[in-house]
Parts: sequence; C-alpha cells; structure tokens
Amino acid sequence: MRASVLGAMVVLNAQAALAQQVDPSAPVAVAAPNYTLAIRRAVPANTVVADPGALLHGAVLVQYERAVTPSLSVFVGPRVQYGPWVFASSAERDRVGSAFGIGVELGGRVYMHGFAPAGMFIGLVASGLVHSWTEALPGTLTAGPTQQAVTGALIHTGVQLGYQVIVRRAFVVSIGVGVSLVLHNAEVVDWVTPVRLAFGWAF
Repeated sequence: MRASVLGAMVVLNAQAALAQQVDPSAPVAVAAPNYTLAIRRAVPANTVVADPGALLHGAVLVQYERAVTPSLSVFVGPRVQYGPWVFASSAERDRVGSAFGIGVELGGRVYMHGFAPAGMFIGLVASGLVHSWTEALPGTLTAGPTQQAVTGALIHTGVQLGYQVIVRRAFVVSIGVGVSLVLHNAEVVDWVTPVRLAFGWAF
C-alpha cells in the first residue's frame, strides 16, 4: 500500500514538473520552409525590331524599345535616309531624289490596351539626320557646273498609331501608320504618312 502511494506521488510530481517546463500559452517556434517566389512580367520588357515599312518612305530603320512602366515605353535606333517617300510630291522627289542622310530616331509610346511593349499604342516620334543631296544652281549658264552639293539637317517629327504583338514571349510583329512633318533647316518642306511594318525579337 505504501509503495503504491509513493508511486502515485512520483507520477504526480513528474506531471507537475512537466507542466512547469511547458507553457501551453507560449508561442511555438516552427521552422518555415524556404520558398523562392519568382515574379515574371506578362511580356518581356525589351524588343529589337527592323522596320521594312520604312522602305516606303525611303529609309532603313532599326529600333530598340524598352518598357519603363506597364503602359509606357521609350525607343531609340539608327535611321538611314536614302531617298524620298514613295508618295512624295514631285517637288520633294526632285529635291531629295539624290539625297542621303544618316541619324537617329527616338520617341515614346503609350499603350492604351495591353501591357507595354505589347498591345495598341499611340506614340510620338522624331528623327534627326545629317542630309546631303545635289540641286540645281540658280541662274546657271550652259558653260560651267549646273549642280551643287548641299548638306543640311533633316528632321521628321510626328505621331503614330499602331498595334504590337509578342508571340511566345520571343517574336515581335508590329503594324501602324502615322503622320509626320518633314523639316529641312527648321523649315517645313513636306508631310508624309509613314507606315510601320516591323519584325523582331523580344527579351
């Protein structure tokens, strides 16, 4: 009987000691698993395209575009002007028919539908070129030279509306049309409606 009482007391003392060591209200530290969360844009932020549509207005054009917000992008690229727009006026065709220019084109696009740089956009564009061509000398006589070489600044500036698609997060197709003024030495000499038909790569 005495042994049974002593055994019960030992068990009660052990339970009391255990209760003092473990506080049920105390927070329990649990080792959290190590997760890595990868966030990816809906479309790549960068594109590089060549624009065969620029050939219609006498230019070779390559552009690099970078999205800076979900709806805004900026772009820049080299431009080579080798002749007039295919639908240019006869006066403009005569003036720049033998022209050659090289420079840079830059601007920005606001994407009204989609996630930049994909979707429907409206953009502002400007290009500046160093331009050279030949023109008739005023009041020339039959004896002596009848043409002179001229070098000056040529600027295209305007707006463009278009749509750009990125296929499989890699391939870019872009179409559009715009209206641009052509300035020579700060004087408006013509206006054109450039067509955009660009293909390239997104990354």
